[in-house]
Amino acid sequence: GKATGTGSRSFKPAVVHVTADLVEECGRYLGVNLEGDEAEHALLAVAHAALFAPLQKPWEARLDSKGRRFLYNCRTGLRAKYHPLEKTFPKLVEDLRGQGFATKHKTRRWLKLTDEGGDYWHNVGTGERTTEAV
Repeated sequence: GKATGTGSRSFKPAVVHVTADLVEECGRYLGVNLEGDEAEHALLAVAHAALFAPLQKPWEARLDSKGRRFLYNCRTGLRAKYHPLEKTFPKLVEDLRGQGFATKHKTRRWLKLTDEGGDYWHNVGTGERTTEAV
């Protein structure tokens, strides 16, 4: 499909709520183990960062004529479905795993997330949710 508009003001960026399910799905995609005694909940911080990673110039998010989000390189005209840094995040998970990050930070389980109701804190180990900063 054709991009809507030609400049950064002529399109509406897609709004995505970063929920616990989305962070866990992204974490699994990046190779984070979330099962059993060997669960690496602390490494979900990488998934969280990946979901919030800003696009660097000359990339910008756009919507096609059917409302689907894609990334557009204003300099080259290249279109992409995935974030340009996508391959960086699985490597970061591996590097942190190799450094024992998940083991050293087993108690790090709270992530700040967003849904239709606004910002909240989610415990990735217990599923607990609170709007109070933790």
